Amino acid sequence: MGYRTEAGRALNILKQIQSESRRDRDLRGDRGRHEKSMQDFAKRVSKAKTVEEALALTRAAYQPTLWDQWREYWINGLLSGPWTHLVNITSNALYTALESGSRSACRW
Repeated sequence: MGYRTEAGRALNILKQIQSESRRDRDLRGDRGRHEKSMQDFAKRVSKAKTVEEALALTRAAYQPTLWDQWREYWINGLLSGPWTHLVNITSNALYTALESGSRSACRW
């Protein structure tokens, strides 16, 4: 049984290596183009004389779409919406009540 287990582990390792190399090949196709554009952007920002100029270049480089804005609003709503606060307050209150009850029951 031991050799079967080791053979299975070896096959899983080979599968992971193949999937990682395939993923690396896929990324390498676009890497040159992305690296070049990032280097060009870094050169433009480094030539800015003030922080305001650098920020203006950064803002101009990426204009969020309506979908991007909606997703950001939705995620922030999930993280800081009223339902999140209500769930946190309720779960903390229940945890405190149960924890204090369990501590008092365990005293000998």
